[in-house]
Amino acid sequence: MVTVEHATRTVRFQFHHPAATDVQLVGDFTGWRTGQIRMESKGDGEWQAEVELMPGIYHFRYRADGQWFTDDWASRVQDGPFGADSVIWVLPTCTNGQEVHEADLPKTIDARLGMPAPQVAARMRELAASCVA
Repeated sequence: MVTVEHATRTVRFQFHHPAATDVQLVGDFTGWRTGQIRMESKGDGEWQAEVELMPGIYHFRYRADGQWFTDDWASRVQDGPFGADSVIWVLPTCTNGQEVHEADLPKTIDARLGMPAPQVAARMRELAASCVA
């Protein structure tokens, strides 16, 4: 499960795997390198990590004891080169303090549209600047 606090850009990743001894969060924000973000055991098989991410669209997966897992509770699930990736949106906050809502985004950008990450981030900054009260 993923919770995004858009105003602070804090993303809380939660994963349940009672038998796991080592869980990592891996995604395009880590360059798909393992060992960058180790999740913390909260007991009873619950694992958690908090990450601050810039506005954008991110793909990720969990890696528990060497096996890959998709988070079906993420904003979306999309085919990736090695299986199903979980996808989250970190939305910008408008310059007037309002939040951009995910429902507004598909009109302008949709799950990357083949755009490189810097272009997606730039488009989200444009959306934040163009918000109206």
